[in-house]
This record gives sequence, structure tokens and C-alpha cells, in this order.
Amino acid sequence: MTVLFLALPTIGFASALIPSCRSSDLLWRAEVQTGTLTIYNDPAATVAHTRVLEARDHVVSQTAALLYHAGQNAFLVALEAAPELWLVDLDEGAGPYYDGFVHSYIAGMEESLSSEEGRFSRLRIDLETPLTAIRPAADDPRAVDGLRPDGSCVRVHLIAKREIGPCPDGAFK
Repeated sequence: MTVLFLALPTIGFASALIPSCRSSDLLWRAEVQTGTLTIYNDPAATVAHTRVLEARDHVVSQTAALLYHAGQNAFLVALEAAPELWLVDLDEGAGPYYDGFVHSYIAGMEESLSSEEGRFSRLRIDLETPLTAIRPAADDPRAVDGLRPDGSCVRVHLIAKREIGPCPDGAFK
């Protein structure tokens, strides 16, 4: 799996200090400025998508750590002010991603509400605390390691859509 780091190849993690990254095919560039995620179609540098960094509880983050994950063909966005990790999909046929649940007695009815689908659809992954930096998990192509504000490291599984425990090496290096 090929993963591009956020302009910090010597330390190997993405933080909110330099909020910009590119997809491995160089067709897309994501950038965070003043509470807004903007995805550009590179090399034309035209704006393809914008989204306010607003969490489920309506808190708006001003910054976020960004990482392109080639295995998911998506930008990962760790909000600094909310315990959420977003997966913003670059595939045209992405999703549907569900947000919330509903109970119905009608046979065959969906048990959740489809909130987004298609290119730039967002999958929210709820976390225990916000992450200040993210990096690809060295031993699992479907996971990322995240740095919490207290300095601890947590593993987030992108398929299970949740935290699965501390980082195997115990530290965010």
C-alpha cells in the first residue's frame, strides 16, 4: 500500500501544523484553512469541493490534521476541536455512508439513514478524544494511529470505524 504523508516525511505523521496533502495519483489536493476543508482538482488547481469542519455536535474546528490514505483512496481529516475522524472518499461510487439510525416495522426497510454518497462523501468515525496528529499504521493497511492531546497513541480501524486500542508500539514516534 502506498500512503503519502503530509509534507513531513522525516517524522512520518500528519499534524495540523501544515494542513495540506495530495493524493498519490496527484489528481487531488486537500487543504484546511480557517475552519474549512477545500479539495482541489490538481493540476488545474480548481476547487472541486468545500466543507466546513463542523462536527456532529456543531462545534467548528479551525484546524485539522490531514492524511491521504491510498488503501481507502480518501483523505483522512482529524478535527482538532471534536472527537471525530473523517474519511472523505475520492471514488465516484463511494458510499452510501450512514449517519444515525431509525427503527421501522416495515419489512426490508433500511435501519439507518443514508447521509452521503458519491465522490467527496464523508464517513464520520467517532473517537473518545480529538486527535492532534495521524499517521498510517505500519502493520495494518486498514488502520491509522492517532496522537491524543495528552500524548497517548490510539489505533483507529477504518473498516470497523472505531478505536481498537492503543498503538502496538505504545508511542507515537
